[in-house]
Amino acid sequence: MADLASPEGTSRVLRAHGIRPRRRLGQHFLISRAVLDCLLEAAALSGREGVLEIGAGIGTLTAALAPSASRVAAVEFDAALLPALREAVASLSNVTVVPGDVMTLNLEALIAGLPIPRRAVSNLPYNIASPLIVRLLERPAGFDRMVFTVQREVAERLTAAPGGKAYGALSVAVQYRAEASIVMRVPPTAFYPPPEVDSAVVLLQVRAHPPVPVGDVVANLNVDMVGRNWKDTIVVIGKEHSDLGAMLDRVGAAHPELNMRPIDDLWPQENFYFRSDHYNFARNGVPILFFFNGTHADYHGPGDSPDKIDAEKESRIVKLVFYLGLDVANAAERPRWNPDSYKRIVTGN
Repeated sequence: MADLASPEGTSRVLRAHGIRPRRRLGQHFLISRAVLDCLLEAAALSGREGVLEIGAGIGTLTAALAPSASRVAAVEFDAALLPALREAVASLSNVTVVPGDVMTLNLEALIAGLPIPRRAVSNLPYNIASPLIVRLLERPAGFDRMVFTVQREVAERLTAAPGGKAYGALSVAVQYRAEASIVMRVPPTAFYPPPEVDSAVVLLQVRAHPPVPVGDVVANLNVDMVGRNWKDTIVVIGKEHSDLGAMLDRVGAAHPELNMRPIDDLWPQENFYFRSDHYNFARNGVPILFFFNGTHADYHGPGDSPDKIDAEKESRIVKLVFYLGLDVANAAERPRWNPDSYKRIVTGN
């Protein structure tokens, strides 16, 4: 099936099975032997690894991975592609085709039959790439290496250095658990149909131990997430979840001019604290002390503009950050999570 990685081979299979690529599902079939070879080389398979492939499509990458892997689990969501995929791997006894949506499948059950070490190698559907990569990395699953083809913009975010334009939450979440690098830039012509954007092959070498042990992650607070509701009051969410709450009380008592209002959860009925962005940082083991913004009336609204920022309130938030940070820096030990809250963060329950 090596000829699948070509325009002719892919067209032949699509015609034979009456397949029309569905852009809604991010379907772009690989037709470049050079990109396929790059994926295989970056995967560095020795014959003993278990491999997870997501978005197996018509089996182009699946059939190429199997000869060098111990076992391959090939996940495909689109039922219309399954006959072509099964045909491509029919002679490969070490391949298991798994129908379903990888975002809802039980990951532990999915990889249970794969030997360790495990590798994830995929031309990822563009519409699920970022959340899927984070999901694969967020809990120990025996992966030591991941190789993905993704949109170039996503690749740049995955590999961005601190301070760069592309650096953000995705960069932090991924680089905390893996060393990320771009190994090949891929033009649209490497796929059929060609996507409207450039792509890249990204290598994630999973860290055996995160740079900061998860058990030592600095506790978090959400500071003034919704400034529009209390124009003159700094709202602090998450006070009850860690030792930072006691520190916060001390700062508030020493600096009443901050006009701070510590509360445990802004909307308890909606469980807001455990749906907020900083909780996702904590859940992925990312050390972050503050997440604060929203100091004007149209926070996250269509009317956002710099002239609406409440500069006076912003200055008080900056002072709070400074005073609390100073308290943390001078503490005998770093603040710890409340055990029940930490369990919830780590397990998601």
